[in-house]
Amino acid sequence: KKKEESVSLNSFTPNTKIESAKVTANFTNLSNHGRNFNILFYIPNTLVVETRYAYISFPDNGTIERVDLTVETVPTGSAIIVDIERSTDGGGTWTTIFTGGTNRPQIAISSRTGNTTTIDVPGIIANTYLYRVKIVQIGSTIAGADMVVSIKGKYNLD
Repeated sequence: KKKEESVSLNSFTPNTKIESAKVTANFTNLSNHGRNFNILFYIPNTLVVETRYAYISFPDNGTIERVDLTVETVPTGSAIIVDIERSTDGGGTWTTIFTGGTNRPQIAISSRTGNTTTIDVPGIIANTYLYRVKIVQIGSTIAGADMVVSIKGKYNLD
């Protein structure tokens, strides 16, 4: 006859300080990783000053924490400057998330990357706000080409 073994569903001792701290740390780790987002806009070919008409909305409330830029062909003569615009009325009007334009992400002359972590209007309302990319400035000698704009942040899971 086989002996039956009891297997515990919990691998920790409940109601102990050290084990509860592990559970809290694991939950925080999972929560932090599960709520991150990274939205990419790919702009192929030689860059031009323009407003991109492809836009996105986010499926949950959240906060934009940074915008990163990369290009395949580096700009020369002047930097590339990008704006992120937000519409709160379904695309009727658009305003920058970088108040005054001073914190917009840019790629310096002869550089391949650039970013900003200062977002003046970071709040996202689920399925309400629309976002789009606007190329404000390009390189004056070589414009730059094949750019990826990455919008990173966290959803509010509460």
